[in-house]
Amino acid sequence: MKNVSLYEVAWELFRLGIKPKDIAKRLGIGRATVYRWLKSIKYRGIRRFVKEKKEARRKRKRRYLDTRVVFKIKKIRQETGWCGEKIVWELKNKHGVKVSQSSVYRVLNRYFSSEVSGRRTKLEDLNRKPSNQDHQTKRGDPG
Repeated sequence: MKNVSLYEVAWELFRLGIKPKDIAKRLGIGRATVYRWLKSIKYRGIRRFVKEKKEARRKRKRRYLDTRVVFKIKKIRQETGWCGEKIVWELKNKHGVKVSQSSVYRVLNRYFSSEVSGRRTKLEDLNRKPSNQDHQTKRGDPG
């Protein structure tokens, strides 16, 4: 027995003369979705439409960094306190490892989440004691 998709059912119901509004009610999907499907099926044909829908659902699997690279990123961060850009440069030029900046920041966020953002939270701002330097910048330094 053949597996029939909702797209094919909607198309067959439409070919039988049932209105798209009623097709949407029967299948439990939105009316606009049915209209969009039917428009595309009329343009491409049912076989091509179903094939493209199935292919669109396939997602590329995320590639994970080697544990040695993650260890190097963590080690560089702990020893130097550098940001992601400097770590990428260090890995490329001194260790011969090519890693994207987004991958480095992903590792940093995972293991050093409180240090990565560089921004203070509102609570930290409220608890922070103003320094003399803060007062001078607000009033202006007379000289």
